[in-house]
Amino acid sequence: MASKSLIALLLLPLGCESSINRTVDDIPPPALSLVKAGPNLVELRIAGAYGLRAFQGRLTYDPQAVAVTRIEAGADASRLDRVFFSDPQKTQGSLVVGLSDTRRVKLPARGALLRFHLKPAAASASLALEDPLGAIDEGQRVSLAATRLEVVLP
Repeated sequence: MASKSLIALLLLPLGCESSINRTVDDIPPPALSLVKAGPNLVELRIAGAYGLRAFQGRLTYDPQAVAVTRIEAGADASRLDRVFFSDPQKTQGSLVVGLSDTRRVKLPARGALLRFHLKPAAASASLALEDPLGAIDEGQRVSLAATRLEVVLP
């Protein structure tokens, strides 16, 4: 810790801003993207400078074109103990999904958060993540940008 403070003190006279004093407000929020990861698999990926404590969003899709058969934590979020989602059998076209951890483990700053297994009923389908919201430390919320993916299914 003392070495970081020393480096910051040495850089200040040179006109360099120290990253030690930066807050989450100074850094852009993580970006979300839906990515086709396999023949009938779509992943929700995150890329940012910091991890979130929790995430929630709404996956929307055309139930005439595709069905969501299973939802699970992505490879980079598999250590988290809480993945939640609406029952795909009871909701048609819109699922609330989210991740958190009761042990206060942060989500990864980069990587696959969720995996959506699909059953195609048409040649292509559009999936969108709407109303995404993240939580940082102490319940501080951060708005995340919505994302859309046109998926060509086998």
